[in-house]
Amino acid sequence: MLAEVAAGVIVEAVVSTARWLRRETAGGEDAEVALLRWFDTYALEPSRGAGPTLPDGVPSDAVRDFFRHDDSQALLHELMASRLTDAPEAVITKLREAYTSCAHAALDPVFAQAGIDAPEVAAGTLAEDFFDHCDLEIAGFVGQLSAADSTLLDRIRQDAFSARVVAVLTAIERHTRALSLRDSSCLAAEQAFVSTYRRQAAFAHRALEPPDFERRRRVPIGDLYVSPGITALLENRAAQDDGPSLDLTDLQHALDRTVLLGDPGCGKSTACQVLLHRQASDPGARVPFLVVLREFALADQGRRSVVDHIEYRLETYYQCPAPPGAVDRLLLSGGAVVVFDGLDELVDTTRRREMTEIVELFCAQYPLAPVLVTSRAVGYDEARLDDRLFECFQLGPFDTEQSQQYVEKWFAQEEATPEDARRSAASFLTESSGLPDLCANPLMLALMCILYRGTSSLPRNRPEVYEQCASLLFRKWDVRRRIHVELSMARLVEPALRHLAFWLLTRHGDAAAVAERELVDRVMEFLDERGFEDRTEARAAAQQFVGFCRGRAWVFSDVGTDAQGESLYTFTHRTFLEYFAAAQLASTSDTPEVLARRLAPRVTRQEWDVVGQLAVQIKDRTTDAGAARVFTALLSDRRSRSVVGRGNLLAFLARCLTCVDPPPRTVRRLARATVEHLMLGDPATECSAPLAALLRSSWDCRDVVTDEISHAIDEAVGSGDPTRRRAALLLAGYAGYAFQGAYSSPAHAHWEEFSKQMIARHAAEFLAIAPDHTGLMDVCLGNGLTDLGDCFQRCELDFGSLWQGWQMGIFGPGAWYPYASRCVFVLLLGTEGCRPLFETTVRDCTAAGAWLVRNPEPPWTDRADDVSAFLITIGESLAAREGQRLPELTPEGYLGAAVMLLASLEASREPSVDRIVPELGPLTELAAYVRARYGDNGTHLPDLPVPGPFHHVLRAWARREVNFVRRA
Repeated sequence: MLAEVAAGVIVEAVVSTARWLRRETAGGEDAEVALLRWFDTYALEPSRGAGPTLPDGVPSDAVRDFFRHDDSQALLHELMASRLTDAPEAVITKLREAYTSCAHAALDPVFAQAGIDAPEVAAGTLAEDFFDHCDLEIAGFVGQLSAADSTLLDRIRQDAFSARVVAVLTAIERHTRALSLRDSSCLAAEQAFVSTYRRQAAFAHRALEPPDFERRRRVPIGDLYVSPGITALLENRAAQDDGPSLDLTDLQHALDRTVLLGDPGCGKSTACQVLLHRQASDPGARVPFLVVLREFALADQGRRSVVDHIEYRLETYYQCPAPPGAVDRLLLSGGAVVVFDGLDELVDTTRRREMTEIVELFCAQYPLAPVLVTSRAVGYDEARLDDRLFECFQLGPFDTEQSQQYVEKWFAQEEATPEDARRSAASFLTESSGLPDLCANPLMLALMCILYRGTSSLPRNRPEVYEQCASLLFRKWDVRRRIHVELSMARLVEPALRHLAFWLLTRHGDAAAVAERELVDRVMEFLDERGFEDRTEARAAAQQFVGFCRGRAWVFSDVGTDAQGESLYTFTHRTFLEYFAAAQLASTSDTPEVLARRLAPRVTRQEWDVVGQLAVQIKDRTTDAGAARVFTALLSDRRSRSVVGRGNLLAFLARCLTCVDPPPRTVRRLARATVEHLMLGDPATECSAPLAALLRSSWDCRDVVTDEISHAIDEAVGSGDPTRRRAALLLAGYAGYAFQGAYSSPAHAHWEEFSKQMIARHAAEFLAIAPDHTGLMDVCLGNGLTDLGDCFQRCELDFGSLWQGWQMGIFGPGAWYPYASRCVFVLLLGTEGCRPLFETTVRDCTAAGAWLVRNPEPPWTDRADDVSAFLITIGESLAAREGQRLPELTPEGYLGAAVMLLASLEASREPSVDRIVPELGPLTELAAYVRARYGDNGTHLPDLPVPGPFHHVLRAWARREVNFVRRA
């Protein structure tokens, strides 16, 4: 039993460390591929009977629970980090002592109850024996790694991943000390605390609170929550595009160093609450702690550390104070997960950057504790967490099915009978069909459901949504409920709210919560200038107004108290804070030009994105040609700005096109400016961000934008400037790839068709420049302008580059899957649904085979990118098809296709044969060769239809006598 437990714990430690390495060595592909291949190839499980023996009478479940406890897991992680970095034996000794101390606290009572003589000695001996056994196994793994590649360990120590391992090593001292000071009574107290806190946290986060203005409702999570789609944002854009959409459960299992990005109202905080509830409700899951960053950042909080803040919240909110050191030990051992919610709510960029550094330092201090950080996508780059440590995910909008599911759940909570709920939901969905973008946002969808319930009608655009919400709140709702509140400042309620919202938005940059006294003072100052000559009367009216707002949960929420015990309040929904702040910004800007001047410094720093868009909409509705004048003023801005700042300004204007309709001349000017910005530098950097925003946001004015971009491309291609020509051709070839996942939208289809037309128009220019740029070569190959044979001869294409991702060169650092792998995909599936057109694929395989005949000695490539997920996708797609076979290949064509597949498979770190090779379509006979290399060495190898000399080469590959990919 102990041997099996040992195997499980070691494997989990190895897999976890491998996951770190996979992320941390993302820039050193050779080290990553070799190391991960080692983790997946060498046998990790000890042989049966190895390891220490469990004393008679001791319940195996109790011992198993200890070995799988977070403390045991954490110490084995630290042991592996120590061995990987060749740490001094003194470190190993400390880990052994800590492990023994940990075992005493957990196992001494178990051994005593089992009647074991000298239970302390028996438990200590067992722990030391087990630790030595694990150490021997891990040391053996490291030795095998060193023997397999003598330079690999040195490279690991030097690569970026070492920062994480060093963090583990620096935590050893604190972790071992904390464990050595904990006795059985401390362990019991901590276990009792964890149990109580789980119960309190599960209760606190058990229900969602819809933004209902009529009454405070708390709906159980399962009765209302719908998870939007979640996408991993990878550097390899092709991997992102082809990757599956995740849900919240997938994200929960993937938590490590994780960032969740999303648009306003998409459900980031709701997702955090659901995660907290799930983690707290599962006794086997990590203990969840929530840190709301706007609360943590408040000056009134007294600059606590993150751990101090967690302990403060445990005592004051959850009513569950933690034993001394318990939170620290949970974090050190990896027994807790921390959710940092709302990085974007720190409006000031400097404060966001400071908070980013605090989170990164926290992660270095507690390297085993998973961390989730949420933020809006817009503005995240200004205070970005380290990409070498953090993996980003995007919380997407609701799709049609998810919107329908939410609406049905929402009305099921409202109507008296299921039939009434179905009828109301169906009617709402029909009426809201003209507002798909608002229905895709969870918060706006909830507000629309409320408006529909109250008024039986829906607004048709975003400004009207907010306007009707305001009207509902301040003019209709209390009347509908037959509640009359006499306010001495009734006519100033909305102006006062706008004034407060803007003040809260700009107050100290990010302090959204404010004491009641400060609210009264601020409203009094506002009233003192508007009809109240006596300050005493103004103060009384202000107190009455604050009481009015405080009694309505949809306006202000009580978020705790300050150091003096005074209540703190903030807008319940940030969306309304932003709307009222935008209304104030628009109303206090006498002209659109003044508004533009006030917006410019903010939007160039990626601040006030939503507030700015709303302000432009409001100004457009209240001033003649308001939006056009704002656009003109910002486009004419001649102040010295960085490339990034100018790009942020152009991207902001592009996003405004989704909600305002400036005249064609203004749109044309914006389109021209974004293309010119693209040509300022490398299109794969921030220079392409404004253009991507424009293509995604200009559906209503697409004809004007398309015409202007077409003219700009024609001019740049014919300009004679090589930099401008290359940028223009990249835009022409990849316009449809600005959509990042929204590939089913009409806008994407429009720009895909635009690319086809532009490629045909400038075919000669594409062919002329393709030899110098793999991204443009990919465009030529994918659109049938050339084939591999021509590329080998005329373009001198490196054969080995077929197994490397080719950079698109625009819209970020994205790269396609290697061309060889994509050829295999088309060949096996017989589909035209990917970039290499099927009618050229057989010809490309033949050209590759002809090259191999001229160069018959493997290996044929120095390096190849890992395409594990891609190959698995091929296998699963093949398994779902009914034995489709394509026309037979010539011997050279079969050879080219075979080497493309086998080299791709060889580069895979997960050659899971059963998933990748259920059958191989026109390469069916090749499946036996794959199974022989990665499975049964005795597999019969049938003859292959390849040129004579290559029969021996392919058989040698199957027997592992040769490789097609050169080892590092």
